[in-house]
Amino acid sequence: MTRVFLHTFGCKANQYDSEVLRQALEAAGATIVTSAAEADAAVVNSCTVTHVGEGKMRGLVRRLARAQPDIRTVVVGCAAALDNGTLAALPNVADVIGGAEPAAVLRSLELPTVVTSAGLRTFEGGARAWLKIQDGCDELHIGSYGADLDAAYSLGTLVETLVERVADVRFRLSSVEVTELEDRLARLMTDAPDRLAPHLHAPLQSGSDRILKRMGRHWYTAAEYRRRLETLADRVAPLGLGADIMVGFPGESREDFVATRSVVEDIPFTYLHVFPYSVRPNVAAARLGPAVPPEVAKERSAELRRLAQAKGAAFRTARAGGSADIVTLTRSKGRYEGLTGDYVTVDWPAEQPAPARFRARLAMQADGSMNVEREERAA
Repeated sequence: MTRVFLHTFGCKANQYDSEVLRQALEAAGATIVTSAAEADAAVVNSCTVTHVGEGKMRGLVRRLARAQPDIRTVVVGCAAALDNGTLAALPNVADVIGGAEPAAVLRSLELPTVVTSAGLRTFEGGARAWLKIQDGCDELHIGSYGADLDAAYSLGTLVETLVERVADVRFRLSSVEVTELEDRLARLMTDAPDRLAPHLHAPLQSGSDRILKRMGRHWYTAAEYRRRLETLADRVAPLGLGADIMVGFPGESREDFVATRSVVEDIPFTYLHVFPYSVRPNVAAARLGPAVPPEVAKERSAELRRLAQAKGAAFRTARAGGSADIVTLTRSKGRYEGLTGDYVTVDWPAEQPAPARFRARLAMQADGSMNVEREERAA
């Protein structure tokens, strides 16, 4: 029996693909193990959005070889699709497969090429799973779902249908462009937060219109972004609200950064994903001139992260004493961890009951974290 160590880098799409791989590997007779030292083979699902993420992936491949000198590693995913041969040169890499086609991985590991169901039967972790609604993308927008079908199809109609037909499930949107947030989605967050989580992650990238144009993000301005999210926050409460922000893009001046900081200050974000610009091969941005010096980008990143931490702390303080719909995620070191509908991480002692989903009152801790004060009832 082949024992396989499976590790994922990157976005929710990668995580979904890894679950499909896990299902195929298990159907082919392999056993998924959590320690490389126990494994005969490893499958690493890679990401290439930043050089930092790709560097971590390469580091993992090297550590796998050190932990298990006989391991056979297969690298799949985005970085594998763009590889120029350097991944294959890493220790113990037996194959590099662009994408994450299960049959190709099974052949590489000399396992039976089994036929599995089109969808996932299970998702590791149990209480939380990803639902993949598209394969391929239009500039990574799930908000453009249905554009290739018919005018009657949209992300909003899809979510409405899911809420209507699938009982006892709380759905949560992944990253959605602010210009593609339909009214029916906002209405569901307001009227049925137990069915559509009151949470939106809307990429901003920059609060400077000049930089947005240089990025090729032509479908919104900073003012429109601000207006739409302020309107949503007025309508949906409480609302978990997050964004991706890139600092140090080629040509970003101090004035451009100040414009970004101003947007962050004005919008009621509850968290941010802040990352410095990373030069990637064969992309248009590489032709726009030198990036901002690393030390300046680092300073700007830190400034925005401090601001985001303060906003997050203020949001959690306001939520203390309130009720929340909680999904249980993991158990570690004597405590459970869960996630509220409005995207607040909470924990509680493992000796307390932990149904897959329940409602509870939230309590603020001295360190700024949240925990469950007491269970109220099943969600």
